[in-house]
Amino acid sequence: MKRLTVVALVLSMSAACRCGTVVNPIELGFMVDPHSLEFGRVLEGGRKSLPVTLSPTSVGAITVQATADAPFALDASVEIPGGGTVELPVTFVASNVEATGTLTLSAGGKSTTVALHGVGVRPPPCTPSGPCVRSVYDLGLDACVESPLPDDSPCDPGNICLEQGRCKATQCLGVARTCDDANACTVDGCSMMGGCVHVDRRCPAPTDPCKVAACDPVSGCGQADAPDDTLCGPADCATASICRSGHCMSIATPDGTPCGNGLACEPEGACRNHVCERPDAGDWQPTWSARLPGTFEGSAPLLASDVAVYLPLCGLPVDAGADAGADGGFDAGTTCALVSYTTTGFERFAAPFDDGLAHEVWHVGGRGVLVRFDGGFEYRSQVTGEVLERLAFEAPREGVVLSPDGSVDLLVAGGLRSWTQGGLISRGTINQADVLVSDSTGVLYAYDVDGGRVAQVTLLDDGGLSVVSAAGAFGARTLTVAGHDDGFQA
Repeated sequence: MKRLTVVALVLSMSAACRCGTVVNPIELGFMVDPHSLEFGRVLEGGRKSLPVTLSPTSVGAITVQATADAPFALDASVEIPGGGTVELPVTFVASNVEATGTLTLSAGGKSTTVALHGVGVRPPPCTPSGPCVRSVYDLGLDACVESPLPDDSPCDPGNICLEQGRCKATQCLGVARTCDDANACTVDGCSMMGGCVHVDRRCPAPTDPCKVAACDPVSGCGQADAPDDTLCGPADCATASICRSGHCMSIATPDGTPCGNGLACEPEGACRNHVCERPDAGDWQPTWSARLPGTFEGSAPLLASDVAVYLPLCGLPVDAGADAGADGGFDAGTTCALVSYTTTGFERFAAPFDDGLAHEVWHVGGRGVLVRFDGGFEYRSQVTGEVLERLAFEAPREGVVLSPDGSVDLLVAGGLRSWTQGGLISRGTINQADVLVSDSTGVLYAYDVDGGRVAQVTLLDDGGLSVVSAAGAFGARTLTVAGHDDGFQA
């Protein structure tokens, strides 16, 4: 078995060998070594040379003519000195494909050949993994091989706000980009999205009413005179404080000076003989009007939403809840109801109050129309007027407020309770409180009229109360809150 393997190997090597034409050296007059050249893999555009050794078979010199197929190249002829040898270099000029060719050697009308073979290799593109490394194709490894660039080599930081990049330990470091536009009236900076940006500098407003903020591109922020006739103090139709050449001065108000703030129903006026005269606003005509079939009930008779108007009326027919709006009118009779019109004047519904109590509309919101009656509240449908929720309680009129979320907060027997869609919830105890008000943020204030004590009440997330009190001899029966942290007036 071993002998068969060796023979097979020899046969395989013989079959793989590209051997040229062998001619008797005595007939040629010279000998050739070897009879095949293998150049192997060579990068595209590269050149590789291998020698063919020629030696004479006699003592005399002999001239040999040589030719080779492209892409192989050599000298056209060579002279072999008597008794010496010559190495004839053959060069493979690589492209990007495998190449085979023949070297033909001739002398005295006789020729022999040498087989030529090489593979041209086109290197793949090598992309560096970073700005401070180079990547080069290695033919032997058949792969891209990276190596670091020397420190201080120029590089691209890859950041629009960095410049003058230099390599250090394979990292590309840069310095902050200079964005100074030499204008003291701009604030300069660099944006990762667009590079240098220049924003107008906001100069502080002067305290002098006759001066305005100004900026000079060289010196920066400063002041300038306000335009003449700029108001700088009190002004009415008798005298006016105005700016002249940067100074505030009082002058007699000239006729024609605008006066009085313009209102929806009353335009701005003009000074005449030191009196503010307003033009006649004229008669305002309603977009629509409707004759009500009853009389108002309560102290807050009317509220409107974006689509409808709601009001309590008395003196309506007993069957108004069923028939009102069907034929556009009401029959004679006496009862009270929640009545609604569209904002274009059409009747929507009349929902009777069946309890015989006085009612008033307090609010229109997501939960419906909030109606107050003696002894409680009810939410009614904005579409039909029917009762959706009802709460009966005994509390002072001043002890009820509507929260921004639509819940009703009320004082009942010394305790604070909230009427929500989930029912009546107890919040805690507020001693001796008679008046309850709310600011625009929903913070509550409880007022003890006889004790002269005001408490700020905050509803905590855990359901409890935070109460902060302030005592004083107020002696007032009412309490008004301007806004959160703005204080209150009693």
